[in-house]
Amino acid sequence: MDSVSAIRHIKNEHRENWFRDVISFCDENEIPITIWNYLSTPYDGNRFSLVDDDFRKPVSGKIIDMIRIK
Repeated sequence: MDSVSAIRHIKNEHRENWFRDVISFCDENEIPITIWNYLSTPYDGNRFSLVDDDFRKPVSGKIIDMIRIK
């Protein structure tokens, strides 16, 4: 698995579920993960960031907690 992502404009509940499922799967199978990307730019085509592009605040505290190094 090279990279995974989700659609930017979805309900946070669905985004959080996606992150939880992928992180759980990777943890259970000892697969290292990288979260792409912290902040997108207006024309990068990605538009799936952990921080809101307009307000520069995390899109979900739950996601931040999931990826926080323990």
